[in-house]
Amino acid sequence: MKLQKLYDLLCHLRSLVTLQVYQWDLYDLLNATPKDGTVLPPIKTLRIEGRGAEDDSAADLVAVFPSVIDLTLHTTYLDESNWSHILSELPSTLESLSLFADYVHFGRVDSFSTALHTLRRIHLGQFCFTPSIHHLLRDLSRLEEIHLGDGSLDEEGFLSLVTGSSRLQHLKRLIFNLDDGHFGLCVSVGGTEVMVEENDDGETEWELPAWLNDGFIDMEHLIVSAESSGIRVEGTILKALEVLKLHCINSNNRAIFAYSGPADLRRLHEIRVDALRYNYKLPELDFDSLERDKLEIVETKMAETGWSVFGFRGKDN
Repeated sequence: MKLQKLYDLLCHLRSLVTLQVYQWDLYDLLNATPKDGTVLPPIKTLRIEGRGAEDDSAADLVAVFPSVIDLTLHTTYLDESNWSHILSELPSTLESLSLFADYVHFGRVDSFSTALHTLRRIHLGQFCFTPSIHHLLRDLSRLEEIHLGDGSLDEEGFLSLVTGSSRLQHLKRLIFNLDDGHFGLCVSVGGTEVMVEENDDGETEWELPAWLNDGFIDMEHLIVSAESSGIRVEGTILKALEVLKLHCINSNNRAIFAYSGPADLRRLHEIRVDALRYNYKLPELDFDSLERDKLEIVETKMAETGWSVFGFRGKDN
């Protein structure tokens, strides 16, 4: 791509305010800055996507549009690199920044708060942040919206952004698009297996959210804390929590239907301990009744979801 051709075209589009550049390639760029006397439109929204969207060449393109308010950078560069070049030269008008990277070893943005202090909105995709991202976000006092893609978070660190003296005072919206896992088949009376909740991709196998592999994060507590501070929480995290709850319920139900005597008590107990570990409390089960010879299965409907949780009670006769 010869950028001067792009600049020549833009000279005839004086009212243009949005520019999206795709297939950016740092190895195929010439004349990154316009010729003297070139008058460009007042671009407010700029998107650059391709190989080297984090490179000096992309920084040169951003620099010729000093009125940019909303900037999106999506690098498809599949080698080690980082955002240092372009984040050190952002326009002072910038209010919204979205960063996306396709490579797992791409450098994160956690140490560039001084360049981002004007932001009101930040969107960081997968591979663009570490669990310590809250340190950077805490320094961006104007933020109204934080949007994070898949990755690991520090629960206590994020709580500090939504509660207490370190709360971001202007924050109104949190979007967590973390891995949401998959609903699976649920056992019902008679051993029939049904899909109580559907996955968008049609999957029918259970898959717990991947972020649980890094240690349990009490996202439910974080969400409640944020909402109590007037901050709206959205994103795939809401489905992820539903997947986790229904998995706990289904594990309990399977153990109930498979129960054949006191020897199975240990399995039931382990399932309920796991649920508590995920901060989900199943309805009380009278373990004393499991010592009786005559039991019947009882069903409890969860008011908020309509899901069924099964347990035992002793028969009267």
